[in-house]
Amino acid sequence: GLTRSEEIPPMVDQIRFFAGAARMLEGRSAGEYMEGMTSIIRREPIGVCAQVAPWNYPMMMAVWKFAPALAAGNTVVLKPSDTTPASTVLIAEIIGSIVPKGVFNVVCGDRDTGRAMVEHHTPAMASITGSVRAGMSVAESASKDLKRVHLEL
Repeated sequence: GLTRSEEIPPMVDQIRFFAGAARMLEGRSAGEYMEGMTSIIRREPIGVCAQVAPWNYPMMMAVWKFAPALAAGNTVVLKPSDTTPASTVLIAEIIGSIVPKGVFNVVCGDRDTGRAMVEHHTPAMASITGSVRAGMSVAESASKDLKRVHLEL
């Protein structure tokens, strides 16, 4: 009951919001911000986003991670908490039947699995919701190959 009334509506709203935003991601502009120099802003996908979601509000947190990443043209490898993976796996089954293979991926595992995802050379971005300790570890690991990071601690 509570999940249906309190979590599902905002999750659907977030997915719809980012689906709409995906149509508006032009962001192309140019200007002379320094005399004699022309700057160009170009928005383009980052690539593979390694994402680690927490145990609390597992479906909503998964949506908050994957929806903006997919809307911006990226692919996702999402690891749910090892204590609450079922809803994320279900979401992956649904999304996997819609998007091309390899666009939305879920990897189940523990802390070491999340660490391996962040340390792997393929992801260009790492996003984690977790403890300050975990965030510091992700930031340190991501700095070794200049991954972009999103930390919610």
